[in-house]
Amino acid sequence: MVLKNPAMRPRHWKRVKDTIDRDFDETSEDFTLDAIIKMQMHNFAEQISEISNAATMELAIEVGLQHIKDTWETIPITMVPYKDRGIYRLKAIDDVMQTLEDHQVQLSSMKATRFVEPFAQEVDYWERTLSTIGEVLEIVLVVQREYVYLDNIFTTEDIKKQLPKESDDFDKVTSELAEHTSRMASYGLALPATHIPPGLLEILNKLNDKLEALQLALEQYLETKRRVFPRLYFVSNDDILEILAHSKRPDLMQSHIRKLFANIKSLKLSKSLTGKHVADGMYSNDEEYVEFVEPVLLEGQVEHWLRNIDCRDVSAFEWLSQLRFYWDTDIDDCIVRQTNTHFIYGYEYLGNTGRLVITPLTDRCYITLTTALHLYRGGSPKGPAGTGKTETIKDLGKALGFNVIVQNCSEGLDYKSMGRLFCGLSQTGAWGCFDEFNRINVEVLSVVAQQILSILTALAQRLTRFIFDGASINLVHTCGIFITMNPGYAGRTELPDNLKSMFRPISMMVPDSSMIVEINLFGEGFQNTRVLARKVFTLYSLAQQQLSKQHHYDFGLRGIVTLTRYAGKKKRLYPNLPDEEIIILAMKDMNVAKLTSDDLPLFLDITTDLFPNVDVPTVDYEEIISYITNEAIKLKLQPIPMMVTKVIELYETKSSRHSTMIVGVSNTAKTATWKILQNTMTTMKSDGKLGFNTVHVYPINPKALSLGELYGEYNLSTGEWLDGVISSIMRKTCSEDTADEKWILFDGPVDADWIENMNSVMDDNKADQHVPETSNFKVLTLINNDRIAIPDQVSLLFEVQDLAVASPATVSRVGMVYNDYKNLGWRPYVDSWLQKYSAKPEFAEEMNQLFESHINATLEFKRKNCEELVPVPELNAIQSLCKLLEVLATPQNGVELGEDRGAFSIICKMWFFFCMVWSLCVSVDEKGRQKMDNFIREIESSFPLRDTVYEYYVDTRLRTFILWEEKLSQAWKFQPGLPFYKIIVPTVDTIRYDYVVSSLLSNGFPVLVVGPVGTGKTSNIHSVLELLDDTKYAVLLVNMSAQTTSNNIQDAIESRLEKRTKGVYIPTGGKTLITFMDDFNMPMKEKYGSQPPLELIRQWIDYGFW
Repeated sequence: MVLKNPAMRPRHWKRVKDTIDRDFDETSEDFTLDAIIKMQMHNFAEQISEISNAATMELAIEVGLQHIKDTWETIPITMVPYKDRGIYRLKAIDDVMQTLEDHQVQLSSMKATRFVEPFAQEVDYWERTLSTIGEVLEIVLVVQREYVYLDNIFTTEDIKKQLPKESDDFDKVTSELAEHTSRMASYGLALPATHIPPGLLEILNKLNDKLEALQLALEQYLETKRRVFPRLYFVSNDDILEILAHSKRPDLMQSHIRKLFANIKSLKLSKSLTGKHVADGMYSNDEEYVEFVEPVLLEGQVEHWLRNIDCRDVSAFEWLSQLRFYWDTDIDDCIVRQTNTHFIYGYEYLGNTGRLVITPLTDRCYITLTTALHLYRGGSPKGPAGTGKTETIKDLGKALGFNVIVQNCSEGLDYKSMGRLFCGLSQTGAWGCFDEFNRINVEVLSVVAQQILSILTALAQRLTRFIFDGASINLVHTCGIFITMNPGYAGRTELPDNLKSMFRPISMMVPDSSMIVEINLFGEGFQNTRVLARKVFTLYSLAQQQLSKQHHYDFGLRGIVTLTRYAGKKKRLYPNLPDEEIIILAMKDMNVAKLTSDDLPLFLDITTDLFPNVDVPTVDYEEIISYITNEAIKLKLQPIPMMVTKVIELYETKSSRHSTMIVGVSNTAKTATWKILQNTMTTMKSDGKLGFNTVHVYPINPKALSLGELYGEYNLSTGEWLDGVISSIMRKTCSEDTADEKWILFDGPVDADWIENMNSVMDDNKADQHVPETSNFKVLTLINNDRIAIPDQVSLLFEVQDLAVASPATVSRVGMVYNDYKNLGWRPYVDSWLQKYSAKPEFAEEMNQLFESHINATLEFKRKNCEELVPVPELNAIQSLCKLLEVLATPQNGVELGEDRGAFSIICKMWFFFCMVWSLCVSVDEKGRQKMDNFIREIESSFPLRDTVYEYYVDTRLRTFILWEEKLSQAWKFQPGLPFYKIIVPTVDTIRYDYVVSSLLSNGFPVLVVGPVGTGKTSNIHSVLELLDDTKYAVLLVNMSAQTTSNNIQDAIESRLEKRTKGVYIPTGGKTLITFMDDFNMPMKEKYGSQPPLELIRQWIDYGFW
């Protein structure tokens, strides 16, 4: 049968002849069984069988290669003409790339076998060929994307005149690209199109370099545009290029209008009699329409007609009584006076936006800031989070009709980015509000001090032009520079004295909360607001004094203002409810979710005392509860009351705040809470329920990445901007114009370093659509001056253990949902685990009884009497127990129901106690093990009397506990010639740890081995790994040290992976990769205590990607 194998080729027959050392003609009719026996081939049966098997395996490779060859001789690419330039554009190549990746994986698998030798050259050829096809197609896409982008710019007459040399270069690139793409299109097939002429990849790479050089040349040109219309300093290069590209299509520029003007949403466009574009007026974010006195002709260079619109900004709204407004007939203009200062009104169009409540503190702040401007100084409000520093500056700007640019400062800001902003402020006359200015690095602040000094000096000298950063620029005298600071917060620096002297300070410590609540409630339509305001203020004051001190509590002004807005929303939702009931409802929705189980009764008592005889209205959640219950069951979770309550609390908190944090220690169902809500909302939307939308979640572990990787950074050598993970996800989600909700999920530690860059995003509380404040867009400010406007359907969700190292500036900006382990316990997890055994009800019943009888008592004893080397949370220990039972309490190990139910109960109990010893009881120290031994022997008598319970394993054949030492071989000898450091003497420890670790590993469960130095942890793991089947498993050893970074770990693991499909990587050879991370706790803690490499691994374990 072996010799009849049709896969046998002449080379295989030659090997057979060489093996038996006889020559024969396998094609001859004389080659019969008789001839085979005479040649005594049966004596070489094993070798011949091996040759025949090799022939079969080689045939599979041969057929695979032929299939690849046949496929690539016919795979087409589609290229379509672009405009009328003779250039062809490559259309979607997803199918081509999918086939390419599949074939690359096949070739990689072929190379990994020992049967590839006869085809090694052909496999290498196809690997190179497919690699070239992939690279050429990818660079074509890159080139055509850049070309199309630049084509829109270089075809404008303005740029042709301004950049004649670059325009010529672009024309040359056009003709080169036309030559190559038309040739590719003429072939029509992927293989010849990417290989003819040889070196096509290098040609396309050079074309790409030329296009990048043209892009850099544009940078200088953009500076000239910014000088003409300085508001362009406040947008990124990409935005300006897009504005220039659409200069002849004003309708396509509407999305950029709101970035350039504070509250203009769009322009009303029409065409003149001659067919030219004109702007007749402008719309605010609140849809207010203001008509221009004369239409603006939108012709010629875009920055010139934008400047015309700038000059036509007008607005009419209620003036603040604290500032005195006069019409000065001599200059025919509006003058604003306060104390001994006066300003000409700025006419920045602001629309009908919400305003601050004016209190004695804001009055005092206004006077300080206006006097500072009068003295050619900056203004510097300081104080704790949530006292209205930034909002007061913005509101004063609104009162005086000036554009206020808010820049959220971070340590990533460099002097160049700041210089660009100052340049824009000086030439537009706008105000700059640098929020949390003292987060900028001290080295940068010293340069910034010089930049600010040059502006203030020029203002004091009443210059109209001055030298800034080596260039002469215009100076508009209305410009102002303001900074806000939280002194003493984490991540803040002390300002240099030369900077302090340039700013007039104003302390904003205690806002007049009661007055603010009263006026806000009145604005929301409540009656008897003074009494209600006093009660709200008292409630928050008492909560601050009497509740426990938790890092995630905030009962300050931001929370109070959000409460008033949310109460207004509830009032519109339930117009028939009395005011007091609505306030109670809003206070409960806003606060109950964040309280610990101990503080909740106290808070409810305070509420009852303040609102006696007022019944708390009940909201009908019946429909959403039924959906939540179904979604929990679909996820194989238990819909216990605590779980349902937390999902509803998260839903309510998300509808009242733009940013929400789920706080709680590990294993308190934080992830389960948002997953159930996500699925509930998505299902309700698909069932046509109003008010619900499909939800998409984008998880990030912020501490697994550096600040530059999160928010983007400049490449120091090229000056090129590299987008970050957060900024690219926000750019993507914010540009999608769908009603679907997008939650950007930050699952990881929160600290002042990274989160405060998003203060401006978290600033504006979500409000009802009837409330004017919603027109204040939330904006993510990047250090390249890019501003990403965040629409309401994009929100932030944080999953965090605690807020011990977060500053009050963060805590006060977000809604909180606190998951308390006391309300959860271990029972729901075990119930979900037992559901896996619905087909084995007897086993589930036995396990349930054992859990009920022994777990609480064991946990209680351990908590009171034992110390753990690494504290293991209660539920984590239960999870370990369930995993061990899953891999050990199996039919192979005797756990099978036979005729004798009693025997089944005994074996179940033995495995349960064995697994409990090696999960709940194994993390204690040596003294603790002695105590646990005594305790377990008291509750279970089946252990033999000798030694401790840790010395026994379950013998499945004898159905009894046997000492581990009986597994030791008496005849063990070390291998001669083995290096001393490799000699491992088998002991009870090595045997039992090998057994437990290998049982878990082979079933895909991660294992953490803990212990003091020199107790054989590493050698034990190595001996387990050596026993693994190397045809199924690949092992990667990563030695971690204080210097190990996230990138080191990522590179090490990715080096052992190969690309399967786009964005999907698998271990080479189709094996399972086990990574052994030695000294896992060694990576250096950063200043707030987190370890980025460990956070990266946690993200991978939780989400399966990074």
